[in-house]
Amino acid sequence: MKKNKKKVIVISLPKAPKLKLKSLDFDDEKENLKILNALQSLIGNPGWVVFRQILEKNVSIIEKQIITKVGIGEDGKTVRLDDKQVDELRDKYEIFIEVMNKPENLIKVLIPKEQRRAEENHDPYE
Repeated sequence: MKKNKKKVIVISLPKAPKLKLKSLDFDDEKENLKILNALQSLIGNPGWVVFRQILEKNVSIIEKQIITKVGIGEDGKTVRLDDKQVDELRDKYEIFIEVMNKPENLIKVLIPKEQRRAEENHDPYE
């Protein structure tokens, strides 16, 4: 009698290198540069690009649900949303937008002051 052996597929994800930081208080310029470089690297990472596209799709769906006040129930059928449910969707919407834009917003905060001043004072017509 033969036993059916199930094949097990093991997926090993590469471990992300640890970024050794003293704190995340954003008060140390050297630490801020490490964080800035990591965030700039994240934005170009294919994984982040896919994650952001997923968030954008979810935001689009939530927008439609808020506008139409129609959602999808647990049974997969469309349901009319009450005001409380629409408010919860608005909260979810805000969170998704914040997560989607967090790396870019942190980069803006972490750019050294001198560089920010230079960019602000730059006249493209000079």
